[in-house]
Amino acid sequence: MQARLPKLTNTDLGDLKNNLCVFHAVKDIFIKTGARSCALGFLGLTKLHMLDHYAEWIRCMGTPNGYSTKISKQLHIPYVKELWKATNHVDATKQMTTYLQRRETWAIAGAQMYKAGLLPQSLWDWYKLQSRVNYQPRLCGNLVEEENKDEANDADADKDADNCEGIVISDAQAPDQIWHPVPRIYIAKTPPTSTRQITRTYLAEVHGAVRIVEATRDFLVSISPSFAQVPLDGNSKFCVWSWFRLHHNCLPFLQSLPPCIDQIRAFPLEYNNCSTITRHGHMDTVLYLAKLECWGLQRYCAGCVRAIFRLPHHLDSIYNQPLVYLQVFKPFSVPVNYPHHQLCTTSPEVSNGARVNIVVPILAVWAACHLAPQYHCMVDADNPQPLTSGNDLLSILDHLYLSCHNSDFMFALLDHWRCAGVEKA
Repeated sequence: MQARLPKLTNTDLGDLKNNLCVFHAVKDIFIKTGARSCALGFLGLTKLHMLDHYAEWIRCMGTPNGYSTKISKQLHIPYVKELWKATNHVDATKQMTTYLQRRETWAIAGAQMYKAGLLPQSLWDWYKLQSRVNYQPRLCGNLVEEENKDEANDADADKDADNCEGIVISDAQAPDQIWHPVPRIYIAKTPPTSTRQITRTYLAEVHGAVRIVEATRDFLVSISPSFAQVPLDGNSKFCVWSWFRLHHNCLPFLQSLPPCIDQIRAFPLEYNNCSTITRHGHMDTVLYLAKLECWGLQRYCAGCVRAIFRLPHHLDSIYNQPLVYLQVFKPFSVPVNYPHHQLCTTSPEVSNGARVNIVVPILAVWAACHLAPQYHCMVDADNPQPLTSGNDLLSILDHLYLSCHNSDFMFALLDHWRCAGVEKA
């Protein structure tokens, strides 16, 4: 993921090398588990030898467009294919080598003559054009026109240089400059007609929001203890949405990364009259604000969205904004092997043997996230349970990783917090 970012620091390149060393140290697992020998084992993976050259390639030529062998392919065209076409295909390697040596000699001689002012006027403009490198500045993911260099001052020029694609800057953000996402929330003004009168029983049985009434009452009491006796029971009907969006601005420490849009979904499986699935269900996981006084990742906890709803109409005077029903997870912790994989861990929050569920305002949801299983913790030799596509892993597993690879935005944000040293804050 680091090589996918449009701008890398020296620290990032060091992490790139360290991650490669860790991979080589544990790559035998692919052989022991039989992953390499299966039909799709290493299909589509970048040539492992090429990864050794990435850090130096990036230092010399800037960041690549994705973690691939595109750099070497681009060099292959002018230094192999074009030269091959210029030969008569008899002892081609020797001809290609001689051609490259002569071209390099002419390039050195031309540079020396250009520097000494001895280059003929007819070749002056051509050589000046060929020897100049123009970077295309990319701001917020879109190409923008360059400013007039005669009118731009030195400060603007330095700012433009930082926004250029393919530049390796000196080093990272200062540790005391911690940034947190502040997304804009987009949600329909009113839910669809079919979901404006949803009962508590339906939400409990279909959405899995079994304690929606109790959790909603706890939320109202947190606003004011006088709301403890509001008329809210099992017969209450809620307005329910299926999804909303979080629009994130560009990261201030990585302006060249395009803005990110997180779509948060909470809807169940849908069937037609023939019991055929018409829409697959999705219950997304999010980061919600849990501890405002903390910094970095410790400010948030993960939760699985089971319902996006609004209070019944007779309670609009108390609170009329959308709410989110969450199955919550414990605060993130840093495992012993964190330096190897840089993944924080979490597990379901349990109280009295039952999952903890809460209701929070939609404004408390700050980003989408992805929780990945810790598969090595799932091994049970006495009672092996094969997984199927119908398993809800977030409900049955006790050990999970917070994946940093679900988007470039999340990877850059978590890496920013890690470099600032706030993952244990």
